[in-house]
Amino acid sequence: MAWFKRGAKDKEKEAEEKAAQEQESENGAEAEAAPAQPPAAQATYRTGRLAGVYLRMYRWVFSVSLNFDSYQLESGVGRFAAGDFPLRGYYNQLFSLFHGQITEEQRELFNDTFSAKALSVALSGGRSVLSELFYANFDRAEEEHTVSEEESPWRWYEFRAERIPDADPQRVQFLLYVRNAAGEGDDGRLPKEAQIPLNQDGSYDWGDIRANRLLNSNDMISYEYDVGQDKLFVHRRRGDKQIDQAEDRFLATLEAKSDWMVFHDSVSDVHTLFKNAMSGLSGSKEIRYRKDGMQGANFVHYKMSAYPLEETGKPTWVFGDLRDVEEQVRQREQDKDILVQMDALLNELYTSMFQVDTNRMVVYRISRTETGFSRSKEAQNLEEKLQGQIRRGVIAPESAKDYLNWLRPGYLQSKTMSGSYEFEARLRLPGTTEYRWYSETITPMDGRPGVFMRLRRDVTETRQLRMTRFEMEQKTRLAEYNGSVLDTMASLVEFRNVETGSHISNVRELTRIFLTDIAMRSPNYEISAHMIDLYAQAATIHDIGKISISDTILNKPGRYTPEEFEIMKTHTTNGARIIERLDMPGLNDIKEICRDVALHHHERYDGRGYPEGLVGDQISIGVQAVSLADVYDALVSVRCYKNEIEYGEALRMILDGECGTFNPRLLETLKAMEPKIRKIYEDQRAPTESEEKSAQALLSESEHNNAQPQEQGEDQPNV
Repeated sequence: MAWFKRGAKDKEKEAEEKAAQEQESENGAEAEAAPAQPPAAQATYRTGRLAGVYLRMYRWVFSVSLNFDSYQLESGVGRFAAGDFPLRGYYNQLFSLFHGQITEEQRELFNDTFSAKALSVALSGGRSVLSELFYANFDRAEEEHTVSEEESPWRWYEFRAERIPDADPQRVQFLLYVRNAAGEGDDGRLPKEAQIPLNQDGSYDWGDIRANRLLNSNDMISYEYDVGQDKLFVHRRRGDKQIDQAEDRFLATLEAKSDWMVFHDSVSDVHTLFKNAMSGLSGSKEIRYRKDGMQGANFVHYKMSAYPLEETGKPTWVFGDLRDVEEQVRQREQDKDILVQMDALLNELYTSMFQVDTNRMVVYRISRTETGFSRSKEAQNLEEKLQGQIRRGVIAPESAKDYLNWLRPGYLQSKTMSGSYEFEARLRLPGTTEYRWYSETITPMDGRPGVFMRLRRDVTETRQLRMTRFEMEQKTRLAEYNGSVLDTMASLVEFRNVETGSHISNVRELTRIFLTDIAMRSPNYEISAHMIDLYAQAATIHDIGKISISDTILNKPGRYTPEEFEIMKTHTTNGARIIERLDMPGLNDIKEICRDVALHHHERYDGRGYPEGLVGDQISIGVQAVSLADVYDALVSVRCYKNEIEYGEALRMILDGECGTFNPRLLETLKAMEPKIRKIYEDQRAPTESEEKSAQALLSESEHNNAQPQEQGEDQPNV
């Protein structure tokens, strides 16, 4: 399955060149030696299994405003073979830099597609996405190194522009993504312990390795759907094993098989999601799906995302993931019960009624009696009544205009043409200084033009409940957005670091355990449940700065040189800068904590950490918990420079200070919680019966690959 097609102009040019060569051969003319050209470009050939992974391999992400001819680098390194470019600047200058690195045959196509003028016309004319494949050299070659044809820096890159919707149609702004469409091409070496097969040429396919890491996420189920074959491929983990499941005629039989994998009330949502994706639209929906896809398992709420993959002008594959949102749904249902109770109070509020006659400009009061309702015998002049209430301050100044509008000819008639007219106003109770909120509802009376019923309800408590409800809903939305942002960033770390595995989820869980225990043992730290949640979430991206570290260093199996270690240490400051650039409206608290964790998780209690050498409680207790969790998980897990260390030995090393100095109170927590933590790892690693048989068969083969462990933390194999 080829992912991409070359542009029509490229094909026409190739056909013309071929015809010319054949004609020249027929005439017997000798072809002159052609100047050196980059090797023939070939689109990457991949199976559907890796489609979703490769679309995430973006090298640069820019936000661009054509109105101001400006761009800002949101992700990636600001340099390529042509030199450095600023983190922000003029789009036309950035376009020129890219233009100069693209093969000469495609520069006209690049200009016609991604110049400021071409983009402005296309995006203003209704296009939301522009995508094209170009052959380019964006890699800086070493001055004294001769590049062979196999090592050529010329590769396929996809440029993709997605318009950012804006209320002002004249404002054209978009996100520009650039990704290496041919894979990383990194032939570095992995440790023998990794047990990853080699390519035929003896190299490692880093794309496949990262794909396995991404597909092996404990928090996510990846899937891909072959549109033409109506076949679904599901990739998930159970324990330590990767499970792949293929479903033939998935959509065609989904309704008949409802409650087998997908709960019946989610079938229509799945159909809608896939139908939209096959039309080129991305989206997501909450569905109920059997946990682990096993018959008889419980249905769990998942958020299902679907993204189209175009190969021949229309989507031929749909890829996406399912993320477990059961806890969020449970919390939302609890909030809904509270909101129902709030709404029940709305029907118990006091109501006043009047009859307004705009023909005579008078108002009558309607009173409740034992037998029903009665209208007062005497009418009040509408203008005098309203003006008097405004003058005496009964009607608050900010609400006066809403009432004075009633005096305008035809105003209430026009407002009630489609039904009742309603607004809220502040009124003061007679004889008091207290203002309360009232809802005014004006309803026309059938068969009596110009005569209206006026209902006035005290909605002060209702407004308070409504504000509380809004805050609760906003909190839920922010929490979901918060989790989405952090999950996306955490997946970037997993994507770059082939040895990450379950490290991120383990550090998050250990951080929560440590802080919960500290909150009970040491009240002086004033650790709230909300604070525990924030630091546990922030722990997922403690290593976000590693996306700026090269593969050569990040995945090096041996010890770092002093120069390499200095580069590795920059992942703390780079991580803080990445978070500072994030646009997280309404989430300043979690953003600041994420920055704190990314910057300081390698600080140590005795001041011997980095990058700032903080001492003691200059390091927040939340970050101290993340640091301890980071080191413990590194010790008991396999790394490219060591094998896993036995739990008791790992505990001894930390308590003896072999991995740096930690807060004594945290060490007390570690000792107390160690049995619980050990149980978490044992459950993760518990093999199934079939896996035990496979393990016995491979035991003798794997023993000789076990190297002596190094007594270091996650990022410090030299220290």
